Amino acid sequence: MKATTEYMQLLLSIDVHAPAKLRANVQSKNLDDFYTTFDIQPDDAMYLAPDKRVKIW
Repeated sequence: MKATTEYMQLLLSIDVHAPAKLRANVQSKNLDDFYTTFDIQPDDAMYLAPDKRVKIW
């Protein structure tokens, strides 16, 4: 999504959804299958240490 800073701030104040970048990237970084499927390594930008990953169940 391309948007100005002002528009993104407006969306944050009125939209119930997370910003587009967070909807796409944050959730997958918390899934162990993401790391095995795409062979994500510690030096990759999307890597998140196992002790930092959110586990709900």
